[in-house]
Amino acid sequence: MTDFELEKNSVLFTRWIARVWGTGNVVLVVLFALMHVLSPDAPGPTGSEWIGVVFFPIGVGIGLVLAWRWEILGGTISVASFLAFYGWMVLSGSNVPNGPYFALAAAPGALYLVCQVLSHRPNGREASGAIRR
Repeated sequence: MTDFELEKNSVLFTRWIARVWGTGNVVLVVLFALMHVLSPDAPGPTGSEWIGVVFFPIGVGIGLVLAWRWEILGGTISVASFLAFYGWMVLSGSNVPNGPYFALAAAPGALYLVCQVLSHRPNGREASGAIRR
């Protein structure tokens, strides 16, 4: 196997890890949201918390869905939304989430960006198998 074929397989493997992981995250967040909506006693987010909700999980989820077709756009939206969520939590004085869970939910967005970097080679060949013109 040549270096190019190995690199191509690595990109495809990373892309599918990002897709499966991202899809699982989106499904899990949707299930949590449905459980919250269907629970009659669950308090909703406050006005300030809605801004955080727009970034995470909504922004991250939209980015992960878009990344299936447009990796650079979706990955960028996902990672930027994750960073904006933490930025908003710090600026608003809210409790910043502890643990790796939010980062793990947004990590597929970073993997999509890695796929884009690895799949576009400076020699004109793309690791995805296509030739750039």
